Amino acid sequence: MKQLQAIIPIYVDNIGNAVQLYFNDFTTTNYCSLDCCIKKIARNQLIDITEAKKLIKKSLNITKNPPICFKNGTYCMIKVRKPISKNDGSYGLFNIESIEEIKTGHIILANNQKITTLESKKSIEEKIQKAKLARLLIDDYTTNLDILTK
Repeated sequence: MKQLQAIIPIYVDNIGNAVQLYFNDFTTTNYCSLDCCIKKIARNQLIDITEAKKLIKKSLNITKNPPICFKNGTYCMIKVRKPISKNDGSYGLFNIESIEEIKTGHIILANNQKITTLESKKSIEEKIQKAKLARLLIDDYTTNLDILTK
């Protein structure tokens, strides 16, 4: 079964923003922004990404770039490049279960793909911890949600 390991924003000449999708056995390019890609995945999995982000930001006291919890994994935002212009994506989305090794300057995924980052090892480890807490929060919230009693 293919599992999404990372979504990295790239810029393609004469086209514009795109994302590089890293799966466990292949890599592909999708010609849309990172936000658009996240919304498509959330829509596909019937997740209200806006409400999930609000809950995570409020509960974990995160001001920007909260972790994202999909049905197939928990993802954290890590800076991978300098923005080329205003509103240009510079953060990539990494599945925390598929990160094999963290070093300052790059991350090695489970499929041995090496992705360059602009954050320190300590900062990345803190983001992974917050992503794990976000997963626990979302799981707890969804199991305690009883629509029939309201």
